[in-house]
Amino acid sequence: MKKLLFLVAAAVAAAGSLSAAWTYDATEGTITDNVWTFGATVNGTELTVNAVQIAPSEVSPLDFSQSVTDVDGTSYTIVKLDPQFGSRAATWGNPEDFVGTPEGAKVGALALPASGLTEISNCAFAFCSNATGVVSLSSDLVKIGNAAFDHCDGITGFNPLVPDSVTSIGDFAFAYTAPAQDVSLKNVATITYGLFTGTPITSVY
Repeated sequence: MKKLLFLVAAAVAAAGSLSAAWTYDATEGTITDNVWTFGATVNGTELTVNAVQIAPSEVSPLDFSQSVTDVDGTSYTIVKLDPQFGSRAATWGNPEDFVGTPEGAKVGALALPASGLTEISNCAFAFCSNATGVVSLSSDLVKIGNAAFDHCDGITGFNPLVPDSVTSIGDFAFAYTAPAQDVSLKNVATITYGLFTGTPITSVY
């Protein structure tokens, strides 16, 4: 029986369905779930996730919807995601002008904070080609940066694709990523260049 339970647990872990909470280390300026480690800065209890520092050796889930606490039990809200999985190349003008990182290629099932998140930075998840799942975007989201989800073609949907709370969205934000679904941009001041390049988006209102 013990052997059977061990094998079941191992299978579940291998499937990547187990997610751990994040721990914020004020001394190191990092958050970790013991698989991923990112730089982090805080303002009160608001936390910005900065560049990835440690990534797993294999494709693994990345779950920012889990709670963030420090050793004293203080809870933090992720308000900005700037993991820098992608970057802009020397040129500019099309979605291929962005490049991915080896760390970004390790992102599997992706989940973002359900609330509190107000900004996803430029190139945050660009070229995370192994990212999967339906990604829920926070109703508090205000800004989506350039190429934020460029070439994340394994993502099967966004819920919603652009929340009504969003007022600013960057060039190529969903290039070669967004699946076929209607999208409302009613509160976005400007429909930016190449926003849905390479996608089957047919209805924008």
